[in-house]
Amino acid sequence: MMDMTQILYSMENTMKLQNRARAERRAAKAEQEKKEFLEKLMRAEASKIELDGLASKAKGSDDAVQRDQLIGILAAVCSFLPLHAAASLWGLMTCTRRYSLQAWRC
Repeated sequence: MMDMTQILYSMENTMKLQNRARAERRAAKAEQEKKEFLEKLMRAEASKIELDGLASKAKGSDDAVQRDQLIGILAAVCSFLPLHAAASLWGLMTCTRRYSLQAWRC
């Protein structure tokens, strides 16, 4: 009878160890998957930041082209105005040039 009890205890301990080992493998696999997911997420975020930067640069270039075109138009208009009106308009244009293109739009 004693031998049978020892065998049962031994089998129970073996099953517990196997279950613990499986749980540890599952935890390690979940941790690895989490790490891979976070890496993918960081790469995606870096790509998004890079694309946002490129879009911002392109938008800034478009705004600069529009600003330069507007200044060219205003300079052409000033050449047809009387001297005092042209000076006033040119002063206004150069004064507000330091502001964004939004300041030029109505």
